[in-house]
Amino acid sequence: MNLPIRTIKGISFPWGGGGNHIVAMLSLDKTFDICYRQLNVKAPNIENKLKYLKENNYSAQRSWFNWLQIEWEHRPIFNNQIQILHEYYDWTRLYDKNKYKVLPADKIIFLEYENLDLLLDNYWYINLGLNSCVPFKLKQQILDWQQQLSNIKLKNYEQCLFLNGELLFQQQLNEGLYNQICEWFGLEKFYTEANLVHQWWQECKVRSAKEFCQWFRSEEFQAYLLRLENGSLELK
Repeated sequence: MNLPIRTIKGISFPWGGGGNHIVAMLSLDKTFDICYRQLNVKAPNIENKLKYLKENNYSAQRSWFNWLQIEWEHRPIFNNQIQILHEYYDWTRLYDKNKYKVLPADKIIFLEYENLDLLLDNYWYINLGLNSCVPFKLKQQILDWQQQLSNIKLKNYEQCLFLNGELLFQQQLNEGLYNQICEWFGLEKFYTEANLVHQWWQECKVRSAKEFCQWFRSEEFQAYLLRLENGSLELK
């Protein structure tokens, strides 16, 4: 059976790298209007897009226990314009024996990180299970991810752009990083508005971390730990 030729326009990054947030900021471009209409935004101008993002993606209700759920609700729709790719080495296995084949029409950004603790610290409290890993194992998976990335870089694909993802974690949106991403995908720049979205993201992260700490210091969770330690979880 002949498989369809796929074209990838996306951002690939290790877990906790913030790629979903980048796509949310890029969604201010008019190419995402169709996505917002699917989300019941009838007039997807900049003002209404910001309103939607503030009330849904970056609302005061977003916290550590629903962070990924909110991302997953919007990802399938935004993926129609720019895809989120973690395990980038999987997409080619279905189409070509060359594991790292990139097609001529592809446009892919890879976010690189040196500080693995930065990734872990920004991911652990929103995904306690760490994809069924302990921190050491997740770090090893990220190291494996980076090795795969090194192999791709050696091929010098013109369709691939490699950027320092750690810049995304600065308090103010790094304008150089934002401009490079917009230019790569041929999107209109809305730095002032994108920086506003970035501030909402920062606020959500701070609030979520505080609520995470409050929950695990709560009487309810401490009582659970006590039952766990005493082996009293069994049915009586």
